Amino acid sequence: MRVEKLLPSNVAADEIEISSDFDLLFISIHAFKDLMNKHPNQLQQWNIKNIFVDEYHNIFGELFRHTNSWTSLRNLARHSIKITLLSATANPLLMDFVGHYLGLGRYKVIGELDRYPIPDVVINVEHYSDAEVLSELVKKIKQLNISKKNRTFKIHIVVMTKDDAAEVREALLAESISCLMLTSDCLQSEKEDTMLAWEEREEQCMVSTIVDGIDNGAVEDVFVYRASYSLFRLIQSLGRIRPARQNHDYATLHIFDTGYDPSRVGDLERRLNDIKVKKMVPDGTDDTTVDTFYRDLFNIQGYQDFINCNDQCYRKLLFLRCGIPSEDCKMCTNCRKNHAMSDAAIQARAKQDEIESNKEYVRQQLIIMKEQCVVCKRSTCDGTIATCLNRESRHYCYSCHANSCGVNFHTNCTAKQIVNNGQSCPFCFLALDQAIPETGTRDDHRRGHCIFKDRIKRILLYEVSNIQDKGKSAT
Repeated sequence: MRVEKLLPSNVAADEIEISSDFDLLFISIHAFKDLMNKHPNQLQQWNIKNIFVDEYHNIFGELFRHTNSWTSLRNLARHSIKITLLSATANPLLMDFVGHYLGLGRYKVIGELDRYPIPDVVINVEHYSDAEVLSELVKKIKQLNISKKNRTFKIHIVVMTKDDAAEVREALLAESISCLMLTSDCLQSEKEDTMLAWEEREEQCMVSTIVDGIDNGAVEDVFVYRASYSLFRLIQSLGRIRPARQNHDYATLHIFDTGYDPSRVGDLERRLNDIKVKKMVPDGTDDTTVDTFYRDLFNIQGYQDFINCNDQCYRKLLFLRCGIPSEDCKMCTNCRKNHAMSDAAIQARAKQDEIESNKEYVRQQLIIMKEQCVVCKRSTCDGTIATCLNRESRHYCYSCHANSCGVNFHTNCTAKQIVNNGQSCPFCFLALDQAIPETGTRDDHRRGHCIFKDRIKRILLYEVSNIQDKGKSAT
């Protein structure tokens, strides 16, 4: 199949910089606007037989850039070309309004709403302050990497602003979590390169202000960071978990809401007025219908009403807005309040994940402590108080690490009398267990040869090293 793509840079006043010898043409909505303005008869010259409009809900969802993009679809039926509109999030009212705007007249709906496959995805809603949400996001992603360490999966983080995107990416990279970024500042070539890199390379996370079309078949977790501009955008965010990965055992939409609202006074009224002035809905449609339609689906107030609903299934409510009926999922944050068994199972899994997370953290730290002291970060430090603080050892108790204050604790410090009954190393106190191979063997913990030296002891006594109770706190 011969395929071409058309971008605004390819559409000049005197020529179109692509081959006309194609079977399939991908064209951006901005390029289509330029094409209709500069070459209004080009579709006929190319002998186009079918037009497919993907994500057509954005005719209403992107009113902020309607004039230089979606307005080109007004009365599209005038070209006498078969038109197919595609969207996974369209209710009957949206279909009627868009059909009116494109001049379709009578149209046929392909598919049935009551047979729509509801995504088998858990929706978790958590509320945070703007001051804490970033650290909680990073913490959750680290937990996922531990609890799902035996799975190959990727994470998409949908943010509200370009500053959010940069901040999130920087925080993840600081924790050695690989992350790519896509915003409206990226050139088309940069977007294509980034998407290709995410698909082909090992970068785990994608943080983006863009939602539609940002697909990766390995995504199992989507994070909505701070808020969502609308319910339709929220549904599109959930859809970044593609059908093959939609399984409630491991697929989750995490909504980390902070109550962020970038809208200004009068924004909603201005949008509603635009819809009416541009005659985007049929004549005679009452104002209440238009107001409710736009507010519930395409405005942040609709998202806020959704997120603050505490007594309905989130997934059921989300798709009901699209006219799609479904049953309670019994898995979302709200459902778990009313389904004790489901909630108990999820809470138990969360606790088990936390246990595994803690174990993995300890194992990672043991590997590090073989090579360096985790207090001073020096490989030359053996963990003794003298070496770690670079002070004379005679001023500190070897057993409890307290400052001697002129009293010699070495002879009567209670921390010197710790008995382990042979169940752990007497020098680093680690239990020698086959379940923790990072601890080494008994031979690795001989007197004077413990592989951890005094580095673990340094950690255990770190918070009590200034307490003058002759080793009681250390014990």
